[in-house]
Amino acid sequence: MENHKNGHLAENEEELYLKIQELLAKSSRTFAYTLAKLPKPLSMWLGAAYLEARIEDELEDSDLAQADKRHLMRRIPGILRGGSREEISSLEKLLVGPKQDKSEGYRELLSNIGFVQEALGEFPSAVQDIIRRYCDEMADGLSNPGIQNIQTIEDHHRYCHYAAGVIGYMVSELTREAGYFSDENVRKVMPEHSDLTIGVNTAHDFGIGLQLVNDIRDLHKDAEQGIFRYPRELVEKQGLDYSKLVNLKESDKDELDKAYNHILVPQIEDAKKYIVSANQWIEELPYNPVGLRQSWGDALSMSAYTLKVIDTPKFFYDENYRKISREDVASIDAKVLEIVQSKKSLLPFLEHLFIKDASSYTV
Repeated sequence: MENHKNGHLAENEEELYLKIQELLAKSSRTFAYTLAKLPKPLSMWLGAAYLEARIEDELEDSDLAQADKRHLMRRIPGILRGGSREEISSLEKLLVGPKQDKSEGYRELLSNIGFVQEALGEFPSAVQDIIRRYCDEMADGLSNPGIQNIQTIEDHHRYCHYAAGVIGYMVSELTREAGYFSDENVRKVMPEHSDLTIGVNTAHDFGIGLQLVNDIRDLHKDAEQGIFRYPRELVEKQGLDYSKLVNLKESDKDELDKAYNHILVPQIEDAKKYIVSANQWIEELPYNPVGLRQSWGDALSMSAYTLKVIDTPKFFYDENYRKISREDVASIDAKVLEIVQSKKSLLPFLEHLFIKDASSYTV
């Protein structure tokens, strides 16, 4: 296996990398921020893979007819690997409808599907095979209407498996291709691909933890697009529905109490378990280059602190309690870097962030 640890790219690869980073920054600033810390070419491989996954994810959330959505989602991985210019053009035209109500960053991504195809085609064949395999699994799962029917917390885990758990597997295999994981590392973090039980595959738990936090945090934003990923069973058991949940006011004392204690808190506690388990995945990463642990440590730590910020009844009626600030991001990043440079475990910091801010933590 070729080792890619030198971190250098050829001139044409550097151009691809810069374009990938540009598209990432416009479609997901947080992901672009963390991926940029990874050594090259791993950051480039994962950046392009993310752009493909982003296309699939946005299609999943679109209002296309279910049959059309399923057909299109399952078609994309093949088109991005060997599709003709005509097929790329046809795909872009098919996406004109869904992209009208999307962000500027997503619209630009859709206009650069040919570039994503080009970038993927430049990667080593083993890298292409890994990305294709997991993007296929993601597309197949998310295009299944049953996966979108989230009645219980366990159903949410199943959805998150396809949305992000398989990405945890992909990241692990690509880390091995880049020369930073051994075969033994990969066996330890993903010994049983088909077993979704927490603690079995920490690579899987890493992806699940991040996705759970995103879905819990994005209740109101998702609702604007007609998307609801809070388990219906939790909501209806409290005599509420989604419409009421996203329109609660400070004066709705009784309903706020139910929403917070019996809908939000159980999900937060569930997500914390995955964040803690995911730390075992990070523990398998080498301390050098520093960017490996810093990148993924940032992602996990920001998710941990997000759970602290939203852990309040105010989450339901005050948008200031739905995301972390840029100052918090900078503070978390500085602490993670200090932890990595000190070659210490991230776990105590994660547990600290569940209840306090980063600035009060001593490495």
